[in-house]
Amino acid sequence: LRAFFPLSRFVLAQTCRAHPSPRAYAVSRARRVYPALIVAVIPTILVSAPPSTLSLAGYFASDMTWTYLWQTSLGISGTLPLAGVFTTNPFPGAANGSLWTLPIELRCYLGIVLAGSVGLLRSPRIAMVIGLLIITACVYVPWPVSLVLESVNIRKLAIIFTCGTLAYVWRERIPLSLIGGVAAAWAYITIPAGFVRAIATLPLITYASLAFAYHPRLRIRRLANGADFSYGLYVFAFPIQQLFLWRWPHIGIGGLFLSATPVIAAVAALSWYCVEG
Repeated sequence: LRAFFPLSRFVLAQTCRAHPSPRAYAVSRARRVYPALIVAVIPTILVSAPPSTLSLAGYFASDMTWTYLWQTSLGISGTLPLAGVFTTNPFPGAANGSLWTLPIELRCYLGIVLAGSVGLLRSPRIAMVIGLLIITACVYVPWPVSLVLESVNIRKLAIIFTCGTLAYVWRERIPLSLIGGVAAAWAYITIPAGFVRAIATLPLITYASLAFAYHPRLRIRRLANGADFSYGLYVFAFPIQQLFLWRWPHIGIGGLFLSATPVIAAVAALSWYCVEG
């Protein structure tokens, strides 16, 4: 997740520059997010009915089911449970735990729109000052920042978001180095726990992720220009894994990976070609 966030922020900033109109950007993001999300939410509710401890009628009559439907489909919440589902699984009650990041994603979209509207994405120096102020506030001013970014983990993701955005703004002045990427990854792994690790590792993750993702020597043209199953994997993997664990509770980590991965990949491919593409 920490590697995904700076990459996605970099791409979001790039997308915002390609759609300078806030309306065009919002339409672009909505088309990317909501069709596959809605298609994922409805089957998740349906396949979670048999594992529920409630009767079929009770499950579909439950306020939790309908609240999950509309709030998750809109991206208002990604952590709502469904009534009585998967109670014997390692994550009881969780229908799609991966979606906890979705409301944060939508806030990031709003932040990018605001930054682009006031010209921050075209002014590296001003963007750097604003970015450093945001990072400082997230680290040293837990209140009132906590009113918007409720938890420490969310504030960490906000810092990574800021680093990814700054990396895009300064992209022409930041050298991509595989040695630098390896060094950043090594530093992230080896820095001992404490204040320095909590602060320094976030830009280290950002640089390592971007170096490995964008360095020309690591570019595979067919993959770069091909289908993108990432969002389908994100919205479909967790409920499929929950269903496998409910049906075969002693499957183990290896068995779950080997059995669920082909199904998840196939569903993600269907999502890309039939819904997202």
